[in-house]
Amino acid sequence: MAGKSPKPQVQHGSIPKVKRPGFSNGGGGGDTPEEGSDPCDIVIEADLESVRADVLATVRVGEALRVEIFEQGGIPSAVCRTADGSPVGSLSALEGLTQLMRCLRNGVIYMVTITELEAGRCHVRGTRVP
Repeated sequence: MAGKSPKPQVQHGSIPKVKRPGFSNGGGGGDTPEEGSDPCDIVIEADLESVRADVLATVRVGEALRVEIFEQGGIPSAVCRTADGSPVGSLSALEGLTQLMRCLRNGVIYMVTITELEAGRCHVRGTRVP
């Protein structure tokens, strides 16, 4: 299909992968930081999970969303919110999610941009804010 953006990298079935520059696969099954790299230099590219249909109807391709930690029942998640704070969906089944959450807790700010929208689906791509 011409004009469609490429699908996210997929590893282990349908789990989108967090691409992290400065990381290499050390043979142990996960990404390991290269010496001297910043573990918070994470590039996020994924379909959002638990997408809110009411909010999805109000957003557009190209819109920026802020990634924030949200805790419910003591369980933290990385939620993508619009400029007015409305939650669009969450980043959940991502390789590197633990590191992303650690960076968010340490005050690193991440923004993602909506790259694709379909009924019930929102694809985003982004990284930390300098």
